[in-house]
This record gives sequence, C-alpha cells and structure tokens, in this order.
Amino acid sequence: MSFMDPKPLTATAAVADVGNPASPLGAALSATILDQVEAPISAAVTPVSTTVDALGKRSSDAITSWWCTPRAEYNDMRQRVYFTGVSRSGLQHVGYFDLREKTVHRFPTASYEADDHNTPSILIEDDKPPIVTIPRHGQAANVKIRIGTAPHALDTLGAEITVPFAGLTSYAHIMRQTGTDNIAILTRDEGASSGLALNKSADYGATWGTSFRLFGSGYITFRQVGNTIYGAAAAHPITATNGALHGFYINATTGDIFSHHSGTAVGNLWTNSTVISSANLTIIRQNMDTDTPTNTTRLFDVGPAGSVAVMDFHKSTPELGGTYKVLRKKAGGTWSAEVLTTSGVPLGYDASSYVGGMAFGATDNEIYLCRESSGTWTLERWTATANVWSYIETLETRTGGGKLGRPIMPRKGEGEGHLIVGDYHRYVPENYYDYMADQTLVEG
Repeated sequence: MSFMDPKPLTATAAVADVGNPASPLGAALSATILDQVEAPISAAVTPVSTTVDALGKRSSDAITSWWCTPRAEYNDMRQRVYFTGVSRSGLQHVGYFDLREKTVHRFPTASYEADDHNTPSILIEDDKPPIVTIPRHGQAANVKIRIGTAPHALDTLGAEITVPFAGLTSYAHIMRQTGTDNIAILTRDEGASSGLALNKSADYGATWGTSFRLFGSGYITFRQVGNTIYGAAAAHPITATNGALHGFYINATTGDIFSHHSGTAVGNLWTNSTVISSANLTIIRQNMDTDTPTNTTRLFDVGPAGSVAVMDFHKSTPELGGTYKVLRKKAGGTWSAEVLTTSGVPLGYDASSYVGGMAFGATDNEIYLCRESSGTWTLERWTATANVWSYIETLETRTGGGKLGRPIMPRKGEGEGHLIVGDYHRYVPENYYDYMADQTLVEG
C-alpha cells in the first residue's frame, strides 16, 4: 500500500501558507466547510471562532482513531473540551470547544498523508505548556511533537521535535509522571522486535533518549483517573493468530506497572529499559482461531475502574460486525463477559470491522455506544445494574447514509455530561484514507 507523502508542515509554513490557496496547506484550509475556519499556529494571530450549528458544537472535517490516547480532555476552570483530529486531506489539528462562548477553535499542527489513524494525542496540563503529538502510520521511524510556551496556549505551539524509535511507527500515546517533567511517548514499532515501544524525556519533551520495546502487543488504550492509569493491550484482531487481550495499570506518581491480577509491580514506566514479558500481565481475553461464532476481539475503551469495552466477532465475516461486551474483573481475579447488544455493520473499512464503537461514561457501569440497525445509526446510553446491561436512551440518530462512530469520553470529564462523537458522511469499505467526518460535542 502506498501513500502520498507531501513535505511536512513547519511552524513557519503554517503561518505563511494559511492565506495562500495555491499552497498545500492553504488549499486544505480553503476547502474546509464554511462553519469552521482554521487558526494558524502563531502567537501573534488571534484564533478565529465559529458559532454553534443545529447539531450542537461541531468541528468539521475531523476524524479520530482509537489508537492515539488521550485525544480529548475536559478542563473545568476554562470550560473547554479539547480534541484532536485529522482532515480528509491529511491536515492534523488540535482544538477546543469553548463551552462558555459556544464556539470552536482549531489549530493545524502538521500536514501529511490522509489517514484516519494519524490522530494527534494531547497532554494539556494546568502547570505546563500543551504538548501535541504528530503521529503517522508506518511511514517514519519517529513520532514528532510540538510544545507550546504557556499552559493551554495552543496558539503558541513551537517547531517540531523528533522523538526517535527503532522501526517504523504507528500511533502515539503520551503520559506524564505526576508533578514532574518526565514524559513518555508510546507507539507501535514495526522494527525487528515489533510491539509497543517507549521513549522517555526528563525535560518535558525538549530532549529524548533511546527507545526500547516495552511490550509485545502494539495496540493499547488507557484511561487515567486520579493517580491510576488503567490500560489494555491487544494484538491486531484480524492478522494475529490466537491473540490475547492483556490488562495492566500504572501508578502515575511512581510509574510502577502492575498486572491486573497482582499487587506486585512487573515493571516501571520511568526506570525500565527492557521488555515486560506477556506472561507477567493478566490475560483478560484469549482469542482462538477456531470455527466458533466469534473468534476475535476488537478493543475500544477502558473504564475508570479498569473494565474493558470490546466487540467479539468472527475473522471470516468482519463486514457483519459483532456483539458489544464489557469485560469486568471479578472477585478472585477472574474476568466475566457482559453482553450489551449487536454492533450492526461497520461504518467503514469493512475488512477490519470498523464498527461504531463504545466508550465508558462516568463509571464502569455506563456505556455510550454507536450502532447500526437496518441502515439507521444511533448513539445510545446504556447502564448496568448487578452486571446486567440495559438500554437507557438514544442521544443522536442518523439516517439516509449518515453514520455515527468512535465516541470519546474526554479525559478528566467523566460525569460532566460532555461526549465527542464522530459524524460520518463518508468512509469507504476498502480502506482507512478515504473518509469525511465531523466531530460533534454531545451534551446529555
């Protein structure tokens, strides 16, 4: 598979090209929907805002991936919901919904190939400048970042800084050791020892060390609540043979990494320099390539208390979708599977069953899910009582070709009533780089 690979966007070009429709960036900005005007990356330029449309707060021409975390964050004092996205043309950006002013602000960060996996992740701290990652999908042996000069000041993002890795990288996750300048970037590394690779900075991203392989599975997602980071790691649901879903949690202050079934640290995010054996992490779900009704699992989200949202489906029929479930840790360390409902057909890229997806809400007993039924797409809220799930309400509905997918609960926003959902206008069945979607802030 080949991609277009235009020249990377630099901090200087971001300002110079905005008003030039003949330039790649200028053309990308000129082509955006009229209710959304981009703001160039420059401390001297005031971001342009948009008004709220009939669907609620919307960021047009923006799509997100499951594999870059965190990609949304809530800030109570500023009444902002931060988000990231990548446009149909490959323009990566970060922005925020201003809940007081009811406006949307966006800032381009880089322009590469169109690919819905290239979603920036963000670190938005009250005591430090923002950091935005610039990921790509198997195109370079690095992840790039940009850092601002003042807390929450997205219009001050500086020039690209390169974070090196051994092999071609895909996706970017970012974590901070609480109260310090220690930053970690985690990414899928396709080098000789493929898996989840880690690189660390001790000066808040200014300089970086040498990467190493932290774990064998390259797909992760996590949820930080307070001082605990709950995570899950998975193999590719289609190409892996008998892949396992592993669980872990991290103490955000000490960096200690624990298996879900043990109170003994199996590694440390800040001091490790060698791989953590898969035998040391809990197997939440073991997939088996046998001819059963479902033989693989797609990972969606991790709850505030460590439960995991997944879909079980069959590799031979990914175009049919599967069954939404919550995997919950029981007393004694075993895991149970709680059924919600069927997913319906994929919203796009059928070969990998990219269905609407799920996200936990305020607790592990609340789920927001997107699903299809007879051509109608809905965003629904479900809750569990005594481990039994029940439908509560439908928040959004799309018909006539419109689709809903990839709901996101913003970090630090659990229980605040703000949810971001993808409003899909186009996503072809054949690939993940021909799409058109908006991100809508739903408040319910």
